[in-house]
This record gives sequence, C-alpha cells and structure tokens, in this order.
Amino acid sequence: MEFRSVMRHHPREGAAFPSGSSGKETVQGPAGFTLLELVLATLIASLVMGILASALTFSLRVWEREQSRKGNEAPSMIELLKRQLANADPVNILSAGESRPLFQGDEHSITFTTAYSVRAISKGAPVVVRYFYDPGERLLYYAEIPLDPYHGDAVDGFLNLQPGRESKKGSLFHSVGMTSFSLSYEQAEREGFGSPNTDGVYPDAIVVTWSADEDASPHYALIRPNSFFRRVPEQGGLKGSGSFQ
Repeated sequence: MEFRSVMRHHPREGAAFPSGSSGKETVQGPAGFTLLELVLATLIASLVMGILASALTFSLRVWEREQSRKGNEAPSMIELLKRQLANADPVNILSAGESRPLFQGDEHSITFTTAYSVRAISKGAPVVVRYFYDPGERLLYYAEIPLDPYHGDAVDGFLNLQPGRESKKGSLFHSVGMTSFSLSYEQAEREGFGSPNTDGVYPDAIVVTWSADEDASPHYALIRPNSFFRRVPEQGGLKGSGSFQ
C-alpha cells in the first residue's frame, strides 16, 4: 500500500514575491470611529443640546414675563387716566383764530390738557393727551405732546394723527390690550357729583367702563375732571367750549 503525504506548499526562505506583496493576505473592513472620537462627539452634542435648552427656557421666561407685563398694564393705564383727568388744566389754546381750553370726548376717545405727564421733564408743565380705543383691534392707545398754547398747528396735527397708522420707529402712541373700553359723560348736576364744572369746559363726571379679560366682569371708574387742584380758565376763554357726548 502506498501512502502519499499531502503537504501545503510553503514558500522557501528567500523566495521572491511580486512587488507590493508580503506573502500574507490581509482583509480590510470598512473604516470606523475610535473610542476617543465617539466620546468627543457625544460630549459636543451634549454641550450643544444644553445650550439650546437654556436658550429656549430663557426665551419662554421672557415671553411669559412680557405677556404678564402687558396684562398688568391695563389697570395702570386707567389709573393714569384718572390722575390726568383729576389734574386737567383748562389752559387756553390758540386754534382757528380762537383761544379756548381743549377738551374733546366721545364713547371711545378723549383728548384734553393736563398738568400730569409721564414724559415731560418739567413736572407740572401742561401737556396734551389723547386716549383712543380701537374695538376691532381691542387696543387702547395713549399719546401726549408738550403744550404750546400759541401755536395751534402742532395741536391740530396731533389731533389728526391716526393710531396704528404711524411708522413703528416714530410712533407717539403706546398701546395696551383691552377687551372693552368706553366713556360716558355726566353734565347735569346730580347727588354725589357736587357743583357743575368750571364754565362747562368739562363734564361734571366721567364714567369709564373697561375690561382687560374676556372672562372678567367689567370695571367701573368715576372721575371728576379738574378736581385735584381746581384750575379756572384764563380770561378770554370760551365758556362751554368743551366737546363731549
């Protein structure tokens, strides 16, 4: 019986191989990330997510604070109206060739001169103020300008301005959200109102009805113009020159 041994052929020492070959076959797989690269990527992603979360939280807090501030501005605006009407100043203004105190009012707007200002540097200096409510937008607009009694053109231009139609950059009006706002004027002498107002320039009392929330009941405020430090119109002013309805 003949036995044959089968032996794998191994290259002999010193055998020549093709250029670039080492004699051993190597298997190359797809390239991957090292552990250090994965750790760095995870760390960077965590930092980015932390920064984004902090920015989002800060933005939400600012938005909530702004909404809360706007909601609280309605009572402050009504309080400002009370003080300005109580300090109403019947100073004469030259307009259309006539000198008269300025007071105009209807259901949703009121314009008058007052010694109480939120912008004037000189406290006590009279200013012209306007309140205008837009039921469609549910916004109460407020604006004031310094009073120049000898140049009525500036006052006339101020009275002709339309809130909400100005450029935002140069707007004189500040707006506050209100679901309702209305004014009513009491001219006849009634119990609790006292004597009629000076020369009929102002009504005896003004009733303000307002609400800043749809679900809240309306609030009421009774205001007597020119009642804080009572001022008498200057000589030459027109009696009954106030315009209100």
